[in-house]
Amino acid sequence: MMILRLPELEGQQGKALRVHEVFAADELARMHPQVQSLSPVTMDGEARYEAGEVRVHGTLSGSMVLSCSRCLKAFPFSYSIPVDERFVRASGDEAAAEEDDEENVHVVEGDTVDLKPYLVELIALSVPFAPLCDEACKGLCPLCGIDRNAETCSCRTERIDPRLAVLAELFADQQGQTDKKEPNGK
Repeated sequence: MMILRLPELEGQQGKALRVHEVFAADELARMHPQVQSLSPVTMDGEARYEAGEVRVHGTLSGSMVLSCSRCLKAFPFSYSIPVDERFVRASGDEAAAEEDDEENVHVVEGDTVDLKPYLVELIALSVPFAPLCDEACKGLCPLCGIDRNAETCSCRTERIDPRLAVLAELFADQQGQTDKKEPNGK
């Protein structure tokens, strides 16, 4: 577990404590249905106590296997996420922490901080909402289910909204009438 002991950091007054951990984030697969598997996550950075707060700065890196939201095939997804989290004690300057929400300030009770939940949250936020194996992925045919990246099908996927079907008929009738007219307009 990646636990920081605040009294230990406070005693170092500004000196950086190196943080290098490799950990499993298996809970991420339960949080995101598109995550099929996950390699161990590497956190490389430092923690420092300055001006009444603990600041954790570094990089999270790893890879996972995601399902494409169009064709459902598995594909690898690598990430490298910057980490910049700040922690203040509950008895400390809570008002400043609340004012500075954009700066990732977390209020902590007690003498320890478990970094893992904060780091897993950063990884979860980096997973694309609709992951794609390729930007040009054609996906599956909605009628026959064939993978359009590998094969083509003869399904006609053009669907007309039933509320607009009358309008389509009107345009078809008008098109038929203009085709019947002679080229010189008579």
